[in-house]
Amino acid sequence: MNSFNQKIFMPVYSDFTKLENGIYLNKINAEGAKPEIFDQYLIDCKSFLENLESKIVVIADLRVAKIITVDQKSQLAYFYREHKKLISEKLLGLIYVAPSAPMKITLNTVFFICSPATDYKVVSSMEVATNWARKKLISEKTQP
Repeated sequence: MNSFNQKIFMPVYSDFTKLENGIYLNKINAEGAKPEIFDQYLIDCKSFLENLESKIVVIADLRVAKIITVDQKSQLAYFYREHKKLISEKLLGLIYVAPSAPMKITLNTVFFICSPATDYKVVSSMEVATNWARKKLISEKTQP
C-alpha cells in the first residue's frame, strides 16, 4: 500500500464554456462514455445548472461524440425527468448539434422516454445552433 494519496485520472467527457452572454457550449468530447465517466457527466450537468445565476441557452455540441449505450440513453432521459424543475428554472433553451443520423436517432430515443423541460431543438451545424440560441435570448428579453 502506498502511503501517499493517488489521484485517479478520469477523462473529461465534456466541458461547459461561455460563448457569449446567456449562451454556453457543452462540448461532448470524442472520449467514449464509459459508465463512470457518464455518471460524472450527469453530476457535472446538475452542478452546472445549480450554480447558474440567470437563465441561459445551452448548445450541446455532439459533432464528435460517440453513441451512448441503451442504459445511458435511459439515464439521460431520467435525468431530464428527475431535474425537470431545475431545467425549467435555469434554461431558456437547449439546442443539440448532431449532424449524423445515428446521433439524431439516439436523441430521439432519449426524447421519447423524456424530453428536457425547456424548448429544445436538434440541428446539424454550430452556425444554426448559435443563431437559434441568440434568437431565443432576444425573444426572452422582448417578452412582457
